[in-house]
Amino acid sequence: TKRIVRTLSRTVDNAVLLTLLVALMFAAYALWDTHQLLTAADAKNYATYKPSSEETKSFDDFRAMNNDVIGWLTIYDTTIDYPVMRSPKSNDDYLSKNPEGEWEGSGSLFLDHNNKADFSDFNTIIYGHHMRDGSMFALLKRYAEQSYYDAHPVWWILTPEQDYRVDLFSSYTTSAYSDTYTIYPAQGPEFDAYLEKAVRQSAFH
Repeated sequence: TKRIVRTLSRTVDNAVLLTLLVALMFAAYALWDTHQLLTAADAKNYATYKPSSEETKSFDDFRAMNNDVIGWLTIYDTTIDYPVMRSPKSNDDYLSKNPEGEWEGSGSLFLDHNNKADFSDFNTIIYGHHMRDGSMFALLKRYAEQSYYDAHPVWWILTPEQDYRVDLFSSYTTSAYSDTYTIYPAQGPEFDAYLEKAVRQSAFH
């Protein structure tokens, strides 16, 4: 009986040790995977392709690599400084693909595929992940603070053809199924009501 008890005890000890080793390996992988995810979301990865008033060749090189890139979104003095993508097929494409078209959990900033690629709609929707290290669109939540808006009231969308100044007029949190995501190709009473509602809901003034 004592031998059976000792054998069972060793078996239990070995099983516990194996479980701990598996858990340790999983934790190490999770840490590595998180590091890889956050590193990939760093805006510096694509800085060499950013268009400027003096030079757009690098952006043209980027576009030759992936024709889905349509512009660059910059908010000065922040971490938002990324290429903007647009898939002609689906909004799902760049949820988990980087601007080079490769799989990446942090995805990319991307235009709603129902929007025109030349930003000529009356409203344009750009999506991006909320990364916990503050990259991608994580800092947008700070626009709930009046002081943050006062310091960063303007965004820029840069393209080889034209630069667009974006003056912010509203910031609010909404559902993923909100009518905020309605696209208006032309101005009219419904679009005017859409703007008025956005102003009423804004966290800053």
